[in-house]
Amino acid sequence: METIPVNAVYQADCLALLERVQTGQVTLAYVDAPWEPESEQDQKPESPIESESLQEYLMFLSHVLQQTRRVLSEAGSLFFHSEPRLMGHIRLILDQVFGRDNFRTDIVWPRLRARDTVGPKSEHDTILLYSRSDSFTYNRLRKPLSEEEVRSRYTLDDNRGLYRVVDLTSYGDRPYRQFEWKGTTPLPGRSWRYSEDELDRLDREGKIHRPSLGGLPKEKQYLDEYSGLEVGSVWDDIPRVLPRGSEDFRYQGQRPIALLERILRIGSNEGDLILDPFCGTGTALVAAQANGRRWLGGDLSPEACSITVSRLESTFDMRSSQDFIFGQQGFLERYPIAQNSYASVITGLEQALQQKFFLHRPLQIEETRHYEFKEIKGASPVNRIKDAADEYVVAFLNSEGGRIYWGIRDSDRVVVGVRLTYAQRDEIRRVVTEKLTKIQPAVAPTAYRIELHQVYDQDVIPDLYVVEIVVPRVSSTELYFTGKGDAWVKTDGGKKRLMGPEILEEYRRRLPK
Repeated sequence: METIPVNAVYQADCLALLERVQTGQVTLAYVDAPWEPESEQDQKPESPIESESLQEYLMFLSHVLQQTRRVLSEAGSLFFHSEPRLMGHIRLILDQVFGRDNFRTDIVWPRLRARDTVGPKSEHDTILLYSRSDSFTYNRLRKPLSEEEVRSRYTLDDNRGLYRVVDLTSYGDRPYRQFEWKGTTPLPGRSWRYSEDELDRLDREGKIHRPSLGGLPKEKQYLDEYSGLEVGSVWDDIPRVLPRGSEDFRYQGQRPIALLERILRIGSNEGDLILDPFCGTGTALVAAQANGRRWLGGDLSPEACSITVSRLESTFDMRSSQDFIFGQQGFLERYPIAQNSYASVITGLEQALQQKFFLHRPLQIEETRHYEFKEIKGASPVNRIKDAADEYVVAFLNSEGGRIYWGIRDSDRVVVGVRLTYAQRDEIRRVVTEKLTKIQPAVAPTAYRIELHQVYDQDVIPDLYVVEIVVPRVSSTELYFTGKGDAWVKTDGGKKRLMGPEILEEYRRRLPK
């Protein structure tokens, strides 16, 4: 199977990218999936499950994490930069996808402490580490002591340099380590840490400190021999990106290069493949290139991809299309899908996230430019849906993606349903898919989702459904047309067909600035 090129940045939906990565190819994945609440309701931690945008985000995230686990090698691991307000949901999803036993640690990255705040505030980010298996790559890194730590720990010096002293004995009754050495014997209940030969060697090397007032000798530990503290799980030595500093690209959520370099050095080795499906300004990709790793990144934002390409070119004197690849979603979709099926995860939670449709009750969501409701009256529901499907799909493709529901009254959002026999349900899936394949430029059929939701009263109502088409948000600068050559865009009041000059103006609007 032809595989997508690596050392590449794709301006594309992250699932379109992940679905085309071959299984087991990635050693380290860094996922920092943005969540931007659309309303005050979304931001309330006590009732997030009621938020439609949050529901969609968590469902989407479960798909991202399933794909991420698939593409990781047996030595692979995931570093997930978690949104504090969603930590509980995210841990539940990660435990289900990766397995609770594959949770390794959570890394605390402190934020600047806010002054004069009312009520509790989150003062750190959390990075969750999950592995693909027990044989994951993990390199133990050490960090140097700060000047303050050096002054407080290394208080003695001689002609060799600064040193500190540590006990030569330890707790425990070990007869083979309870001997007399240089006229000194360990106190009761303690034993020498070293054998007699090792103690003699330390003495010859001048590493024994004898107190001037007598007492037990101690071991000298010189500063120039100290390799540093293990970085541990509290990373308080890595500062945030400073405003107007050399790393500041004025992009929300930007992470410092030092943070990503530490993650890469811990979880991978030179030559390994690093994946960042939400690469933003490309910090993980820059860190990978600087540390001899291969890399693969994607982002929907044209601005983010532009910054990433510029950083790679200026930092490493590289050229796009010559030293690395920059491609849009259309380029990516030339490559075959490796896997695009998803398991149902999160028993109970996923059911709670799925919208249920109750007859004669209004939906919680409102009709906006991201949601379109249509009621079907009379006979031939299949033809009614088929005739309008491609127009609405094109309108959403030319806008920001969205969902079309047939069986919802648009005047009051009340569920009325669509009567469909088994044969008609099968026909809807077939004829709508055929219609959508005629859209130009072509979009992979797997990018759409056609869902038939059963309608409930107290129980399921036989043969009554809400028909939903989910349209992805695409990042292409192309304008999409129906099979008849019509271009549509979504408006708050429905959809609008573009005519002559409007098409030209829309093309101009889409050109990179």
